[in-house]
Parts: sequence; C-alpha cells; structure tokens
Amino acid sequence: MEVIKAAGNTIYIFKTKVIDANTYCFIEGNDALLIDAVQSDELQNFLLSLEIKRIAVLLTHGHYDHIMSIPNLRKQFDTVVICAESGKDILENPRKNLSAVANHINFFRKDSIWEKEELDNIIPFRVTCDFTLNDRDVYKWKNLEFQMICTPGHSADSVFYLFCNTYLFSGDSLLKGREPILRFPGGNVQDYMRYTKPIILSFPDTVEVLPGHGARFKISEGTVL
Repeated sequence: MEVIKAAGNTIYIFKTKVIDANTYCFIEGNDALLIDAVQSDELQNFLLSLEIKRIAVLLTHGHYDHIMSIPNLRKQFDTVVICAESGKDILENPRKNLSAVANHINFFRKDSIWEKEELDNIIPFRVTCDFTLNDRDVYKWKNLEFQMICTPGHSADSVFYLFCNTYLFSGDSLLKGREPILRFPGGNVQDYMRYTKPIILSFPDTVEVLPGHGARFKISEGTVL
C-alpha cells in the first residue's frame, strides 16, 4: 500500500499482481470510496481493519483487472458500484469485460507479474452496477466531488474522474510510457482521436495523473497517439 496526499486528502493506493493495476481509496469514518477495485487481499483486509461499513466504487471502465474485487466486496460490505451509462452491458458480459479471456491476456502481457501457475485462476464473471453517470456529471461523496469525463477509445465506457481540478484518475485512457490499447472489444481508434485525445491535450500541465496502471505522473508526461 502506498499513501499520498491530494488537496489535503489522504489517498491509499493498492496494486494487484495482474498487470500492475491500481485502486485508489478514500476513507471517511466507516465509509470508503474506491476508484476501481483491483484484486487485492491487502485492500480487503485494510477495509475490514477500519471496520468500514459502506463502499462506493467509481469505475474508470469495466475491464476485468479493474473490477475483480467487486464480488468479494459485495459479500463483506454495503457496496454501491457506479459506472458510465455505456458500461452496464460491459460489466455484465464476461467477453466484453474480458474476464473470459483474462488468462490469455495475462500470459502474453510482458508487464504481468503473475506466476505461471497462477494464470488459470481467473474465471469468467459478471458485475452489476447500481447507478450510472453521464459525461460531465459530478459525483459527490462526503465533501468531495469527482467530475466524470467520457474518454472512449480504450473501451466504450472509459472515463476520467477529475478531482479538485488538479488530480485526474485516468484509468487506461492515459498512461505513462505506453500508448493506450485500442484493439480490445469495444475499443475504437476513431473515438479516441476525435474525443479523448483533444480532452487530454486540453488539460493544463499542472494536472497530476493517477493512472489505472503504474505510478502517478504529470499530464505532460502521458503517452498519447
């Protein structure tokens, strides 16, 4: 677990062994807000140790590596899942959320650090969302606000969450050192070039990116097509 400060708030960062994916966690009292929900026993144990009762999960998109903890979270906590309107069908379809082909993806990804004998552990699964947001909607949690910005290209339901106009939770739409993957089912080069790339280039250099994979970086360091 890594701990950082952002606009006076503490953010706990948890990683999964599956391609270095991140969950970002805010805590207030017995409530938690997660940006994505990667598979992490450390995350689960952390929430239990704090006697968390209620969890809200904001999803940057519905691919398996970002949603794997949701089934277990629902068993342990009062959990609400929020995604883009276009994400409902993706979450509920193992082929669209890629859990049906996850073991093949992990096997061929150079940045997966799973041991070979663990590669068959992911079985196809479905997740349901509780409510959806539309482009530029603001999600309010406690005294915090997160603006959702649709960023299609990596997937049809990919989004950013802009926090305090300074921190950007980018999912897989903007990473450092690797171009966005646009070839998965639901990916679209034209949508990325038409909508997402101009959005990325419109942000000032002061914006700090908290990506779906890897370490945080200044937006000027992100990789665009």
